[in-house]
Order: sequence, then structure tokens, then C-alpha cells
Amino acid sequence: IAGQQIQPQYPDMWAHAGGAAHHITGQAQLARAQEQERQKQLANAAAAAAFHVEQQRVLDEAAAGKEAERKKKAEPVGWQCPACTLLNPPARPGCEACSEPRPEDYRPPDNYEPTEEEKSILEMSKQSEKQYFEAEKAERRRELEEKERNYLALLKTDNIRLMANVEAFECCICYVEAEPGEGAILRECLHTVCRECLGQHVRLSDDADVKCPCEVDGVKCEASITEREIRELLGDEIEQWWGRGIRVAEQQADNSYHCKTIDCVGWCMYEDNVEVFTCDVCGHDNCLMCKAIHSPMNCKEYQDDVKAKAANDEAARATQQMLEDLIQRNEAMRCPKCDIIVQKASGCDWMQCFMCKTELCWAVKGARWGPGGRGDVSGGCRCRQDGGRPCTPKCGNCH
Repeated sequence: IAGQQIQPQYPDMWAHAGGAAHHITGQAQLARAQEQERQKQLANAAAAAAFHVEQQRVLDEAAAGKEAERKKKAEPVGWQCPACTLLNPPARPGCEACSEPRPEDYRPPDNYEPTEEEKSILEMSKQSEKQYFEAEKAERRRELEEKERNYLALLKTDNIRLMANVEAFECCICYVEAEPGEGAILRECLHTVCRECLGQHVRLSDDADVKCPCEVDGVKCEASITEREIRELLGDEIEQWWGRGIRVAEQQADNSYHCKTIDCVGWCMYEDNVEVFTCDVCGHDNCLMCKAIHSPMNCKEYQDDVKAKAANDEAARATQQMLEDLIQRNEAMRCPKCDIIVQKASGCDWMQCFMCKTELCWAVKGARWGPGGRGDVSGGCRCRQDGGRPCTPKCGNCH
């Protein structure tokens, strides 16, 4: 059949089929057109809705801004007083009702414009502050000028040994009113005492450091009377007063030693590591351990000589007895090696014999170490060796 044209057997049927196909195609096209139109309408509706939402948002923001501005305008401007709660204008430095200062952390609004009244208050405040600083500056200048005048006046009185009073006063000792020039003004405390009473007070004082005799509200003044004031009060008696003051100081000092030379006035204050005192007055060497002058003999030779002379010499016997009494009172000890008598002036319990250099324990009045010397714990005081116990209950653990 190839190559031959097929002729339909039923021409009407083919024509009808072609018409039906054309009808179906038209309906599909119509459906697509309707769908496109519907999609277009939906897109337009979505765009209109989005525009409406955006327009509403803009309107809401504008309304919120207007509301905030309205509230801002409606809110009172200023700072509230922390004391009386009054609302004050922003520029006012203090509360109008109670004068309480404006809080330091308060700041006026940036766009706030002060009223004329506030401007006037601010100007008055600036003027007052300026006047205050000027007055303070003038006061400081006045104080400096006053100090300079006082300093110059003090320089003028520096060469005056005893300042005389310029006004009448009642003496704190005799309670008699003294006329100008009859009293003395003490430099250290500015108390005024009549010259006669003040001089007698210095003469009768047993202390080398003479204090002011006045009292304030029942409390004794602790200011000292200066040397030049004492010199002016006593005149020719000053040398005698000095000598007495030196003797009093010697008696009151715990570690004082008077030279053993007959009629010598020399004395010293010594430390515990000093063994010899060379007197500045007579030049003799005093042994602080033996409490004697025994040059050229050493301490052992001197003490042996004292023992030998004790039988026939009264002075030597007295010296020997003094040394024995020191040992009995635990104020001295014999060196366990060379047998001389040593004393501890002050300080810790560790000592060293100045003759044989043996280390000693003052707490037990014996040797610090055993026969082998330093480190030998077979003898001596054995401090902290037997279970860590001290050598005596009074041991200061200093050796």
C-alpha cells in the first residue's frame, strides 16, 4: 500500500473528528487565558495588600512620633529636688523652696532654652561665684601677709633670750597680777609666768628637762623651757644648775657608770658590748666588768690580786665582798673556764667572756657549749636540745 494515498472510507467521520479536536484546543486556550487572568488578579491583590501594609506602617510611625512629641511636651521639664520634691527649672542651680543644691548628675535637655528668669538666676549665680573666689583669694593673700609679718616679728625676737610680756596677767604659780615686763612668755607653749616664779621653778626642778609650770583645764603643760630661757633666768647660777642636772641624769640612767678616779666628775652611759670606759675628764681607763681601774693588769690578774689582798687590805676585802655579793644576787657570774667574774649589762642571754672568749649562757650562769666548743651539745646549757625545751623557763631563746 506504500506510496498510495489512503482515502477515508467515511469522509463525514473524519470531518467530525477534526471539528472536535479544534473545539478541545480552543477550550484549553481559554482555560489558560482564564488562569493567567486569575494569577494576574492575585498578583495585583498581593501588591495592593503590601502597599496597604506599608502605608499603614508609615502612618503608625508618624502617629507614634506625634504621640511621643506630645508626651514630651506634656512632661514637666526640670529637676526634682531630692529634699522637698519641688520641680525646679533645668537651669536653676538650687531648689527655689529649700535651697537644696541641684543633683550633680542632672543635665538640662539639649534643646532647652532658658527663660529670662532663669537667665537672670544664672547670671546672679555666676556673679556670686566670682565674688566668692575673689573673696577667697583676698583671704589667702591676707593670711600670707599675716604669716610674713609674724615671721618677721619672730626673726626680730630670735635674739631675745627671754621674751617679756606686754600686757598685765595673772601668774599661774603665785596668782599675783604682773605688770607688763614683769613676766616671761615661754617660746614652746606661749604661756606667761612671772620671772621670779619661773626662775624658782627652774632652780627647784629635779629634772634636767624642765617643763612649763602651767596647767590648762587641769592638764599639766608638757612644753619644755629652752636652754636660753633658763640661762637668762639663772644668770651666774647656770653652771651650778648644769652640774646638778648632769648628776640627776646620771642617777636616773640605768646604764650609767661614774669614773672611779677620786674626785673625778666624769661618767658615761654604756652599751652591753662595751668593756672599757676611757674617762674624758681624767683620761683613765675604767673596766666596766670589774667596776674598777686596774690598768695595766687584766681582769683575771686584778681579781686574783683582790683575793690575795682581801685578807689584810680593808679596801680589797670590800671589793672582794662586793664581787661575791654580785654573784649571790645573780647579778654576776664566774667564767667556767678562766674563773673571772663577768656581768651582763643588758641585752640577750648569750655572752662571751672578754678574757678567754668562752661563750656563756646568762640564763643558767654557765657555759653555752660543751668542752669541744661551739656546736658541742654534750655539755653547756643544751638549750633546745632535749626535745626542744629551753634551758630555763626564763630563756629568751636568743642563743
